[in-house]
Amino acid sequence: MAGTDKKFDDLLASLKTRRWNLYILVMISLLYTQLPMFIFSPTFAVPNIPHTCIAATPEDNPTDTIPVSPAAAGLANATLGLVDAAAAADDDDESCSLPGAPGGSSRPCTSWAFNNTVYGRTLTSEFQLVCDRRFLRGLFSSAYFFGSISGSSLSGWLSDRFGRKKTLFVGSVCFQTATIILPWIPSLTPIFVLRFIMGFLHPCIVHSGFTLVMEIFEERWRSTAGILIFLPWCFGMAVMAGVSALVRDWRWQNFYLALPCLLLLPLLWLIDESPRWLIVRGRHTEALKVLQRVARWNKTTLPPAKDLQNLMEEIFRESADSGRQKRKGRWQKVSQFLESFLVLVRTKRMRRITLMLFFCYFATSMGYSGLSLGGDLFSSDPFIYMAVSGLVEIPGSTFTIPLVERFGRRLSNIVFYFLTGACLLALPFIPELRWLVMTLALLGKMTLNAAYQILFLYTGELFPTEVRTWGMGNASMMARIGSVLASFLVSVLALI
Repeated sequence: MAGTDKKFDDLLASLKTRRWNLYILVMISLLYTQLPMFIFSPTFAVPNIPHTCIAATPEDNPTDTIPVSPAAAGLANATLGLVDAAAAADDDDESCSLPGAPGGSSRPCTSWAFNNTVYGRTLTSEFQLVCDRRFLRGLFSSAYFFGSISGSSLSGWLSDRFGRKKTLFVGSVCFQTATIILPWIPSLTPIFVLRFIMGFLHPCIVHSGFTLVMEIFEERWRSTAGILIFLPWCFGMAVMAGVSALVRDWRWQNFYLALPCLLLLPLLWLIDESPRWLIVRGRHTEALKVLQRVARWNKTTLPPAKDLQNLMEEIFRESADSGRQKRKGRWQKVSQFLESFLVLVRTKRMRRITLMLFFCYFATSMGYSGLSLGGDLFSSDPFIYMAVSGLVEIPGSTFTIPLVERFGRRLSNIVFYFLTGACLLALPFIPELRWLVMTLALLGKMTLNAAYQILFLYTGELFPTEVRTWGMGNASMMARIGSVLASFLVSVLALI
């Protein structure tokens, strides 16, 4: 297939990279802007809020130390700034239990007053996710990552089976529908289910969109397009912080963040399917129409019709031969699965590469997710932290390419990991200087993001060709496991 791929790349080069290519890149890039808004929304939806236990009835308060009526208890949870942040407890014995009668034991608390001065209305205060329910804060974050783990195994198959454009569009519509519905759900369990569904759709959107862009750009521009397509991700985090600072109600935050992308869906449907995929699937008439549109938009000319038809038939013939070869061996799926896994651990060198890459993906993703979700841990103003943490990813995502070309993958990765470790290990020793804590955390995130970019590039070169997709898929799975653990660790560390 390499020969026909080269010929198709030559065809793309003759069609140039102009308006048609840039339109698709911009549409998909803008769509990616919304993804970090909902991945990291737990930062403002389920923060650890200062709270104190209140008595629901006079009988619950035999010592008369907390005289709060049921009406006042309800008002306490809805009123901003009712509880003094300095006096409120954080899931300790005082905040999780009521004093009993003199000489008696304390009883579990069933109602709390929250200091909503910073975050406003949140899931934490609305559903009282504190004390024995505090684990649900971590579950709200991790539900999205559990969905991503499930969706990762199907996204590639869906894109290959139904097309890049259809998978991207349907996934985006379903994702957008979920984001509009989620803020108005009155109970917690359906909210978690929708978060899982959104996570499941996430890899369908990312993988199909990224593959489409890589297949329509000529070879010399693919690296640049691969970087630019994710740049709006950084701005999405900054936009989320700004909206959350202006609208301090988790339901309206999610609703306002979801609205802009509704405007993109009609424009997204106007993009073309990948002509390369259409040719491989034998849909040559549709592929010809797309190529003619490319030539018209880019103001170039197509090769003679006969040469173009011969090229499409040659690509289709080779891909069909490959498909028949795969179908011949379907009864050997189990043995092929085991063989693919054994290739990753067959030799001492491959075992070392596989285990180290899996660990790097796990640790890098856990660190990145923790630094993104822990805005209230590293700064007195989580809104500013989240906005700046998105913007610092821009140099981490763009300056890595010339550095890698100059110093190589391994040395660049080692340096960025070392800088990340130095910044993060220094954090426990400067608890009183909040500005320095925030600065080091942001520097650590910037260098960790750079390391992540290089790691992804390096992985594709280290795994053998026959198991490259399999190896990278498993490495990505380890990354998502790290993200799940990070969401729970952030909720635990918030109590320390």
